[in-house]
Amino acid sequence: MPIDPERARRKAADDREEMRIGFRMMGLAWQMVTEVLAGAGIGWVVDHFAGTAPLWLAIGAGLGIVVSIYSLVRGGLSMNAYLEQRSKRVERPKPDEGGPHA
Repeated sequence: MPIDPERARRKAADDREEMRIGFRMMGLAWQMVTEVLAGAGIGWVVDHFAGTAPLWLAIGAGLGIVVSIYSLVRGGLSMNAYLEQRSKRVERPKPDEGGPHA
């Protein structure tokens, strides 16, 4: 059975798109981790120089968690809007299937 070049091209484009989405999701996860670590690290530095025990470490980690959740929700909503738009795309009919120019 011969391979349809148009179908192969669409499959390759879909595979690239799925890969791009996967990398974006991994980026969101990495961003979440680094925001929590940054908040905790800044809190640790403040604790170190201020001489306060784990007070600012806990505050920094808490703020890092809040910021990371906000970023995750924002990124998730953005990705959801993109996927919704992508699913609403209408495939162009092939010339033999009819359509406006048949």
